[in-house]
Amino acid sequence: MKFERVYDLFKEISKVPRGSGNMEGISDFVLAFAKNCGCKAEKDEHCNVFAVKEAAPGFENEPPMILQAHMDMVCVKDTGVAHDFTKDPIEIVEKDGWITANGTSLGSDDGLGVSMMLALLESKDPMRKLEFIFTTDEETSMIGATGFDCSKLTGKYILNLDEEEEGHIVVSCAGSSDIRLQLSYEDLGYEHIKSDKLYSLTLSHFRGGHSGIEINENRLNALRVMGEILGEVNKLEGFKLASISGGQFFNAIPKDAEILFTVKDASLIENMLADKLETYKLIEPDAKLVLTEKPGEEICVYSDAATDRITAAIENAPHGVFTMHETIPGFVETSINFAIIRELDDCLEFDFMFRSNVDDMMDKGEEAVRKLSEKVGGNVITGHRSFGWEEKKDSAFVPYVCQKFEETLGKKPEVMGVHAGLECGVWSKKIPGADPVSMGPTLNHPHTTMEEASLESLEHYTRFVDAIVKGKI
Repeated sequence: MKFERVYDLFKEISKVPRGSGNMEGISDFVLAFAKNCGCKAEKDEHCNVFAVKEAAPGFENEPPMILQAHMDMVCVKDTGVAHDFTKDPIEIVEKDGWITANGTSLGSDDGLGVSMMLALLESKDPMRKLEFIFTTDEETSMIGATGFDCSKLTGKYILNLDEEEEGHIVVSCAGSSDIRLQLSYEDLGYEHIKSDKLYSLTLSHFRGGHSGIEINENRLNALRVMGEILGEVNKLEGFKLASISGGQFFNAIPKDAEILFTVKDASLIENMLADKLETYKLIEPDAKLVLTEKPGEEICVYSDAATDRITAAIENAPHGVFTMHETIPGFVETSINFAIIRELDDCLEFDFMFRSNVDDMMDKGEEAVRKLSEKVGGNVITGHRSFGWEEKKDSAFVPYVCQKFEETLGKKPEVMGVHAGLECGVWSKKIPGADPVSMGPTLNHPHTTMEEASLESLEHYTRFVDAIVKGKI
């Protein structure tokens, strides 16, 4: 398996739209690719693709190995970028040994893992029996992994290619749950007015980030900042809130938000925004707060009481680290991400993602959002929920992987857990005797438009994975 081929395959799949929920095209691409390589391959009702490459002569007695990566990506774009993730290819930019995308997320999470598996499918090198699982919608619900029929698997050693730091051998991960607070419009109250002028206030270019990996890095949440601003402009004469929205994904720290409103004197807001930017510049140097005047019209606005409740909900919404690990310095154990505000047909919805590496803590997220509902009203709904992956103390696979890492790259890896969700949590519970490991090349800022991947690290991991599948346990 050659690094150049892995990179070329990543460029190929970057031409295929593969945002979470839009899996048909990439699933068909992977299925056709596997069949063209002469491997047995099938697609299930969740658009997962399963392929088998039989053992080469000399490897018949080696235990089979499962390789797994997810095909979907988080689709984020900068404000003003005209990119349609349902049809446009990702525009890859290469500079100084790194790749990124032009104004959008890159999809290296987990496109590089998918590309490495495709390269192994077509490789003519002798190796053990490999079973490939290409899953769907990992970034939103893990429905692909949870719905996959594991009875067809013969392997126990699982190589998940979804870690984001060279030298990390991951042996445990966090569980997660999606929680929603819904405030009905009927309960909130609204009115119709005729306004001479409307104003939009847009927050953009905050750093955002992965809501598990980067939740403790003092990154500002654009929704919380909007709540702070809303609390101040709500006191101005003639202020009426017409709409509010922000954030894009449960698993991404919000980097943008917007409100539409009326107010008697907008000049007061301009001065306040300049002060805010000065306050934020050390933490969010690229942040933009833009006030735009729009033509007046007849418009539906929230009642004053409703605006007070919305402001209170944002200001009191739980966000950030709940607990740190007692014995591992700097390791987040439990957290919550205030992810999205959106206006649905019948309600205003606040979305949260809760994570914990301790299964017994998994109810704490819903408890936190219910406490918020006690202050501001509304209904709490818990959606997708997945439990974490606990370290397998008697693993036979972890020592083997660490040995191959040291032999291939000449340094010792770090065996660790992560405060993020991995499909290993599903495999560890669905496959009897499962022995998973997660690993991957260095990626920075996944789930954002600053996402970048190291080509040098990808080359290292191409050799590393190649040694794992060809070695003898």
